[in-house]
Amino acid sequence: MAKVTGTLTGNVNMGTPRSLGVSMASNRYPNGTVTFTNIKAGGAYWKNNHTSQARSADIYLCDKNGNHKHKIFTVSLSADGTNTTTKSGTVSGASDLAGKALYVVGGGSQAGDIIFRNTSPVEINYSSLNYTVALAIAAPGGGNITASATSVQAGSTVTLYPSPNTGYQVSSLTAVKQGGGSVTITNNQFTMPSENVSVTVAFSKINYAITKVVNPTGAGAITAPATANYGDTVSVSASANSGYKFKNWSSSPAVTISNGAFTMPASAVTLTANYMTRSTAALNTLSLTGGGTAVLTITQEKSTYCHSYQLSFGTGMQTQVITLAADVTSVTIDIPASWSSEIPNSATKTGGTLTVWTYEDNTYSGGSIIGSYQITGLTYNVPASAVPTVGAVTASVARTIGSTTFANVGDVFVQNKCGVRIQASPAGASGSTITSIAVSISGYTGTDYNKTVSASSLDVTSGILNIAGTTEITVTATDSRGRTGTETVQITVLAYNSPAGSLEVWRVDSNGDPDDLGEYAKFSCSYSWSAVGSNSLTAELESDSGNTYSVTSTPITGANILPGSGNREQFGTQAEHIITLTLEDSFETTVITAKLPSAKYIIYVDEGGDKLAIMKAATHSIPAGKTSVIEFSADSEIYIGNETLAEYIARIVQGI
Repeated sequence: MAKVTGTLTGNVNMGTPRSLGVSMASNRYPNGTVTFTNIKAGGAYWKNNHTSQARSADIYLCDKNGNHKHKIFTVSLSADGTNTTTKSGTVSGASDLAGKALYVVGGGSQAGDIIFRNTSPVEINYSSLNYTVALAIAAPGGGNITASATSVQAGSTVTLYPSPNTGYQVSSLTAVKQGGGSVTITNNQFTMPSENVSVTVAFSKINYAITKVVNPTGAGAITAPATANYGDTVSVSASANSGYKFKNWSSSPAVTISNGAFTMPASAVTLTANYMTRSTAALNTLSLTGGGTAVLTITQEKSTYCHSYQLSFGTGMQTQVITLAADVTSVTIDIPASWSSEIPNSATKTGGTLTVWTYEDNTYSGGSIIGSYQITGLTYNVPASAVPTVGAVTASVARTIGSTTFANVGDVFVQNKCGVRIQASPAGASGSTITSIAVSISGYTGTDYNKTVSASSLDVTSGILNIAGTTEITVTATDSRGRTGTETVQITVLAYNSPAGSLEVWRVDSNGDPDDLGEYAKFSCSYSWSAVGSNSLTAELESDSGNTYSVTSTPITGANILPGSGNREQFGTQAEHIITLTLEDSFETTVITAKLPSAKYIIYVDEGGDKLAIMKAATHSIPAGKTSVIEFSADSEIYIGNETLAEYIARIVQGI
């Protein structure tokens, strides 16, 4: 309530404007209603001077010039000059009072009888002054606004009720005073100032979030904006990762997606791209061997899915695409041995891949494929059986070894009399080629017997075979994969010994009886040779006079030697004679000699007197520089005292 206090003195004709002495400069009442109550203060009253008749008068607010009057109420007084009353009333549309002084004026035909009696300052109370609240929308279409009141007293709380349309939100809510300046709005409420207020609300479209979900996680991607306004056309698309295929859309709340777009509802949307998942697979081994098998096991994502597979190690090493029905989840794969020919220089190939495709149905068409699953890191192994083949090894007699050529006694191996020629033509396996061939002969060391050639065929000759018996020859071929193949052959080396024998001769008399002084001789001999080439062996005795005697059997003992005159050959008694036994086989000749001693004498002096012999006759010349010779027979013993000559010399030497 606003209170205005003024002072009137004397009796005032109500027709004359009288100032209450209160400035209204700070009291603005635009389009408001002013209510005056208890127009009475300090003895102020209205008085009717007509004692017999009641009177009434219209009471106005106006400026000091009496202009811009605004009727407040009508005063009615009884015919009692002493009667007083109070009165309340309202004035509407008092906007033109702003900035004016406040005056009270009476009016009407009976106003002259009414006076205002002022015995003390006049108090005029304003119990209700209402100001207007004007509501406005910044742009149409976004919503509406109402208020708890549109005409209220200053200091009252005004609540605003903005009402956005579907998909809109309040973007701003402002209030300004009529005279200028803003009004603070808190929680859609403000306190009414002492002047009119204009409220403006602005609406904007709500930007709702779009949440994108890929089902299952990692199956693909969604292309869509992160937000959209209500009513916007939202374009969406889905792309599948390898191994997946897009199935359909689902959303919350449900939206209709047509031709890759939907209309944004008045809420956030969770958009889910659903994908079909290809099946997975496993092999029981990652190391595959040509000619062997591997077991493929398929884990189906859906029982109606069917599959196909292909095993590949690159060009020339891949199977056809094999199709499988939906109920086949395990299959045995044959690993082609023929693939080995594609890797002639290696025993393995890495980097193999088994691809398994998953289809929605049994058409196996590209359009129905869901995706593929790969098993990588496979290794192909050339089967262990793919080794070089040496084939037949030929071992023949080699007669020429180095610069020596041995006699040919047929196709037999003879100890120390031949070598062996080894020939072979190995072949690679499954596309491989022969890179080297090695040969070894058991019991022998050295490069003459263990040889390696870098060639595809073998033709080598060993050194001399010097070990009799069974000999094993091993030929090993190495191919371009580094694998080896072996073949062995055995030969028999016949033992060989040079012809050997012994010869003994002695003197006999003409009757053939032993006689140290005999002029005839007999012999005893034995001899042997190897069976190899024995058919060509001969044995002959020859005297120093050149006569020969063929020996046809062995041993021979006591046979007459060397026929001569009188069916015997005479040997001089004073000389030694050399008798020779010659043994000859296919390879060697052995000569054995024996001496027929001169006749034995106790003491013998030659004619010249320069030779002395004991127990034998002189048989050789005097050595150079000597004038005489003393000889002793080989079987005689010389004593000095009780000691032999040898014992005597040994004792003397030890004492020196």
